Amino acid sequence: MRFIAKTATVAAALGGLLALGLGPARAAVPSGPGAAPTAVTPNGFGATGPIYATSYSHQSGTGKGTTAGGFSYVGWISNGDWIEFDNVNFFSTPLSHIKIEAAQWLSGSTEVHLDSLSNAPVATISGPLSGNSGVYLDQNGTLNTGVTGYHTVYLRFTTPNTKHDFLNVEWFQFSS
Repeated sequence: MRFIAKTATVAAALGGLLALGLGPARAAVPSGPGAAPTAVTPNGFGATGPIYATSYSHQSGTGKGTTAGGFSYVGWISNGDWIEFDNVNFFSTPLSHIKIEAAQWLSGSTEVHLDSLSNAPVATISGPLSGNSGVYLDQNGTLNTGVTGYHTVYLRFTTPNTKHDFLNVEWFQFSS
């Protein structure tokens, strides 16, 4: 009985630590002005996010999953797959950087398109490779123009490894 009580106490403490974000090592999810919930504008997303990948408007070729630690992600990503986010508000101050929290184990890149997949990408971000589908690292990129106003954001994924999944995405956000 004593062992069970101590086990329950440890489990409760661990649950509390996880609730506080003090569990397994993870990159910090941004917080502060404009970063509260994903949907921070009346009809869409705030670009300064974080915008959680699983909150996409439309997708092609991907799936949703949950890590052992309870974090949601978009996975099963292979060459040519994409996710779309409608009504992303970049506000009035031009935003020119993007950060993607991703686990990438094979070479490839993420293209950022605005308003249509047929438009030229405003950024292309590659690696770093984490070597594991469960190890998430920051992928940082610079947009080729400062962006303001409302846009549809597409993340399109490309890899020379056309027969294999290569990437999982947890969230992304834009900054100045």
